Amino acid sequence: MAFLFIDGHSLIHAAEPFRTMHRSGGVDGRRQARLYLTSLARRYADGSGESIVVVFDGTGSKTREESREDGLQVIYAGGGKTADDVIERLAAKYARITDVSVVTEDVAERITVAAFGATWMSAKSFAERIARLEARQSKKSVSPQVPFNTIQWPGDGV
Repeated sequence: MAFLFIDGHSLIHAAEPFRTMHRSGGVDGRRQARLYLTSLARRYADGSGESIVVVFDGTGSKTREESREDGLQVIYAGGGKTADDVIERLAAKYARITDVSVVTEDVAERITVAAFGATWMSAKSFAERIARLEARQSKKSVSPQVPFNTIQWPGDGV
């Protein structure tokens, strides 16, 4: 089983429309950006067969898992830990036994997870992966719910 760990806020701050949702709507906007990202991750998990773990920075006294569905897990870091800390621990644990990829724009996190044997990808590379999956799926169905190609990723004039 392959794992894909997504640094949620790193991705949200890297691309539109997540960034605008997050910045403009206060608590509701931040929640909307997180929900939109997790809905895209769910669709990607459904089509790719990978186990997806989206990790967000949290504010609680301990790390908590908000939801777990087949193929998708959402975690909020807490207790003085960051999403980076959680992802690095997961990469250290699982990269020894299976394929692990990490989506992040954080250079230090990329170096750390690579040292554990995981691969990393930028937000744009993840978007390209999603677009390829969507293209394959669109051949099998009528149309996708929200086209992934409407998201503007770094390097696309953002």
